[in-house]
Amino acid sequence: GGKPALDESPLPRWDLYPNHRAAAGAVQTSRGCPFNCEFCDVIQYVGRKQRHKSNGRVVEELEALKRHGYRRVFVADDNFTVYRRRSKALLSDIADWNRSHGGEMSFHTQVSIDAARDPQMLGLYRSAGFNEVFIGIETPNEESLRETGKVQNTNLDLAGEIGKFLDHGVAVVAGMIVGFDSDDHTIFDRQYEFAMESSVPVFTIGALVAPFSTPLYARLQ
Repeated sequence: GGKPALDESPLPRWDLYPNHRAAAGAVQTSRGCPFNCEFCDVIQYVGRKQRHKSNGRVVEELEALKRHGYRRVFVADDNFTVYRRRSKALLSDIADWNRSHGGEMSFHTQVSIDAARDPQMLGLYRSAGFNEVFIGIETPNEESLRETGKVQNTNLDLAGEIGKFLDHGVAVVAGMIVGFDSDDHTIFDRQYEFAMESSVPVFTIGALVAPFSTPLYARLQ
């Protein structure tokens, strides 16, 4: 019938993986995202209603990663900050666990820009050892953001919101896209100007594509 509870998944066999081959370990604390970005296929394959691992299970996986020599961990959630109360509770538990091990572990994850509106959340990132986040900024073109359903990025000073992460010691890697219907030949200069205005050290930039089963694919069909 439905989607399985994440706590029922087995612990990854990190002992079978040669850890000298990996720059970071990984743990996924949730699956799903309630946002409706037209080009994204997350809701099609893992659902709009987010499911969560228990905090205790997350800590158990972190213990296993540390035991196998990892000191850098990618928290591989589709959107770590969807349910803020839950995210804050988990960050607090990770912070307590990390302090008990001398703060040896560092983390990075994927969040949405609206997390910048919550100073408590930003502080918890840093105290837990998160020093980098990936944010899908996509474009400085507001018309393109509205076109693709990324309304959480509209009516914002995007560079200013990114600065709030930096103020808390959290670096931002930004995902950018060109090729929306509302883009014209000026978008390349606008993307460049945004990059120079913001304090983002790394951008991932790609052309818009329409993965099968996304709303964008259906619209193009």
